[in-house]
Amino acid sequence: MIHNTRQNGYAALTMTMLVIFASLTVIGGLSFFSLQEVVVNRASVRAIDAQMIAESGIEDAMYRIASGKNIDSSETLETDRGTAAVTVTAAGTTRTIRSETTRNGVRQAMEVFLDIAAVADVAFHFGVQVGDGGLEMANNSSVAGGAYSNGPITGSNGATIGGDAFAAGASAIRSVSVSGNAQAHLIDNATVGGYASSTTKIDDTVVAKDAHADELDDAVVNKDAYYNVIDAQSTVLGARITPATPPPDLAPLPLPIAQAVIDRWKSDALAGGECARKSNPDPELGECDLSGNFILSNGGSARLGTKKIPGNLELDNGSTLTLTGTVWVAGKIKLSNNCIVGLDPGYASSSGVIITDGNLTISNNCIFRGSGDPGSHILVLSDKNAPAEEIMTVDNNSAGVIYYAAKGWIKFSNNAVAKQATGRGIRLDNNASLVYESGLADTRFTSGPSGGYDVRYWREAE
Repeated sequence: MIHNTRQNGYAALTMTMLVIFASLTVIGGLSFFSLQEVVVNRASVRAIDAQMIAESGIEDAMYRIASGKNIDSSETLETDRGTAAVTVTAAGTTRTIRSETTRNGVRQAMEVFLDIAAVADVAFHFGVQVGDGGLEMANNSSVAGGAYSNGPITGSNGATIGGDAFAAGASAIRSVSVSGNAQAHLIDNATVGGYASSTTKIDDTVVAKDAHADELDDAVVNKDAYYNVIDAQSTVLGARITPATPPPDLAPLPLPIAQAVIDRWKSDALAGGECARKSNPDPELGECDLSGNFILSNGGSARLGTKKIPGNLELDNGSTLTLTGTVWVAGKIKLSNNCIVGLDPGYASSSGVIITDGNLTISNNCIFRGSGDPGSHILVLSDKNAPAEEIMTVDNNSAGVIYYAAKGWIKFSNNAVAKQATGRGIRLDNNASLVYESGLADTRFTSGPSGGYDVRYWREAE
């Protein structure tokens, strides 16, 4: 009996040890998997932290670009969890933002591709385009390019048009030298370097090529003439074709910028808010006073964009204003004394806009600059409705800009120079000249680097 008792004790002990060993195995397995899950969870938390840090860098860069603030090609963003290394690559109107970080050994990179949203593509096909007010030229003024007017084109004292000249409707071309072709209801006292076409009469005019008109009066035609009536003083060196059907009057052309586009630009500017008003604005920093006037002078320098100015905009005494977006001025604009207005380089090949609801006065060598790209320009536009008033006056060597005043007159004098001008009426006085650039036939205007962007993609990067 004693022997059996010992055997039973050994069996019970063995069973107990087996149970303990099995329990320890199960517990060890569970602990192992629990520890593995903790490791995985911690790695996941680090990965999420790294992604959040990287996206913080993306968001910070996007905010700076969208608000027109300075941003370098390489930036570092410090957060409470880590540091993001941000790079911004510009190519034309696009921006690629890459943000990279490492969080406790976990590396994460994010990338966003932005494209500046175009507000409008505007085509300026003529050096001067005029509404029914017409084009008035005096004192050796010139247009280096073509001119299309819904009203008369009238010149004197050596006025010249370096391209074609067209006057629509019942309008005439008088007392101007045209290098290219000319067409109007009446052509009088002119010189035409190409073909001349008149619905009624070509009078006291020299035509280098063919002439088409109902009547030729004291005209010199160096090639063929198509007419119904001719006087004895006229000379035709080529063939005489008569009777002939005179050409019809040209149809008036709409001015190139629709009001809906102008209203869109104003909305874009207003979306950036009004400039903050200060009781003691610094004239060298360009700040708005309590009346909402933005004044920059004494050689000061400022950046401005995607903003409405509730008062006037005034620059003088060598001040420099850099536009980072569309500006809408509720009052008038006065630019003088060697001031400079330029576009931020972020505009790339796009062009920018300043709009005023009042008058524009530019004098004393103020100049305008695009972004640095040859296809980038500044458009200064007055939306004031004053059909008989000179709402824009430009003189004294001011240069480098497109002027637009569809509801009033623009006056250029004293060697003023512009790249293009469009107005209800335009006056060129005292050697003023408009030098048209062919690239203006396809000009892309945007709200600027501080305006709208399209996000083409937002993704993890390798």
